[in-house]
Amino acid sequence: MSYLDYLPWFYADIPEIAAVGSAFDAENEQLIGQFAMIPRDAVISTAEEDRILQWEKLLGIIPQDRTLVQRRMMVLGRLKGAGKLNEAKIKSIVETFSGGDSIVSFSDSTLTVRVAPPEWGEVFLFPDVEKALAPLVPAHLNLVVERYYNTWEDRMATYGSWCALKTGYDAVTGDMGTDCPTTNLAVNGDFSSGTTGWASTTGTMSVIDFSIYDTVFPIPCSAGLMDFLITNGDDVLWLFPDGTISTADRPSKTLTEAGTVLLFCTNFSAANLIINDAGTDARYLGDLSDLPPLTYWLNLENCTNITGDLSDLPPLTYLLSLNGCANVTGDLADLPCLTGILSLPDCPNITGSLSDLPALSYTLRLSGCPLVAGAYTSVNGANVPTYTYLNNTGLSAVDLDNTLIAYAACTRNNGTFSAVGMTRTAASDAAVSNLTGRGWAISGITKV
Repeated sequence: MSYLDYLPWFYADIPEIAAVGSAFDAENEQLIGQFAMIPRDAVISTAEEDRILQWEKLLGIIPQDRTLVQRRMMVLGRLKGAGKLNEAKIKSIVETFSGGDSIVSFSDSTLTVRVAPPEWGEVFLFPDVEKALAPLVPAHLNLVVERYYNTWEDRMATYGSWCALKTGYDAVTGDMGTDCPTTNLAVNGDFSSGTTGWASTTGTMSVIDFSIYDTVFPIPCSAGLMDFLITNGDDVLWLFPDGTISTADRPSKTLTEAGTVLLFCTNFSAANLIINDAGTDARYLGDLSDLPPLTYWLNLENCTNITGDLSDLPPLTYLLSLNGCANVTGDLADLPCLTGILSLPDCPNITGSLSDLPALSYTLRLSGCPLVAGAYTSVNGANVPTYTYLNNTGLSAVDLDNTLIAYAACTRNNGTFSAVGMTRTAASDAAVSNLTGRGWAISGITKV
């Protein structure tokens, strides 16, 4: 309620009283906001920045480049350190940061703390764990704080690729293992030979046999939804940057920060295996050269930040969709020998001639590819696209004439042929009449 609500109604018509009320209302609104902060500031895990700053001054903590959440963790860790240091206290301090468990051991005057995979992902600053523990450890003891898991960044700092990891090649020392001993690579654990990893979701130690996989599909993404879908895959396994895993065909994982998702399966080259992006779109930051050896179906529609050349594509046989992938380059002659669907609309850097394409049986989409020209004359019999879209391409009137004549010579009826912004001549009049008489919808073409 405002100040004037507490006064008789006729005071509202007095300018001086109204001005006083307005001033009081502004102060009251600010005071109400301060009241709302009181319960949050009473608990360190929800305290606002001003209260955390007071705690930091009291405890002698330098904020440095920490987020507010990380600063709260540091304050809690320092407060939990009061009193006698023992295993329970160390675990309590570690849990403040990671939300998970830890393993504490003592040997040869060294106190070792192994931090298990964090429940929330590594949103905290790992060095802060040691900073919180160090002042509590007696001076005659050494303190070692280490992860009992590995981040993807840790792995890439030592190994150049997943295959290098499997074979034991160390990019730092240059040593190459004589065999591939890593038959049990740990999830969230030490990826060296014969070890296991901590499964934070179950609180147990678990391993996954990566030796069954010959190929991995790296999917670098910015933060947000990673929504790739694999169909007809065997032994499917997704490994996410935060260390979690999934065996679902479509895990729909939301990444809290940018990272690389790894997709494993044992039959990437199967004749019925399908890879679709169902909604990652521009968050996918991959390159065509990183694709696994697919032989059937690849749909990366609207993945507008993908890069690479058509010559980098795997040997697909049925479907390729790169709608809107404007960074992709290459010539149509470099495409794999598709039989069903080719969809490359709004890929302005694609070049080449339609004469280099095989006879597709379902769809051809090249709208918005101004560097594509030539006549599509390889069609024959029923081997002709039911749906053809050549809007705003580089085809000449003669190219379009020859394409329409080739289509009219085929046996398929009831199709769609769109070529907005394109022209033809009287040479294709008979072909157009033939096609429209057989149920084809032909649109967008201007006769010159």
